[in-house]
Amino acid sequence: KTFNDQTPPLKKLFGFERVHLNVHESTEVFFPFNMQSLLTVAHDGSKWLEPGFYKILIGKQHIHTIHLQGKPTRWS
Repeated sequence: KTFNDQTPPLKKLFGFERVHLNVHESTEVFFPFNMQSLLTVAHDGSKWLEPGFYKILIGKQHIHTIHLQGKPTRWS
């Protein structure tokens, strides 16, 4: 459980882009990631940044872990 007694979501989509490619073609896709990407919204609509481990998954091959330490912080 979290600061507001809510269970945080197991996964959260923060970026999506459909890209059409021809055979043997490749391209780069950029998704800006910042602290706002980690916010949790409480029942009252307030936004919070909570400490803990966050795994950033890019497809099935790339996993990055972010560790936030400290107290839950209200985001205005």
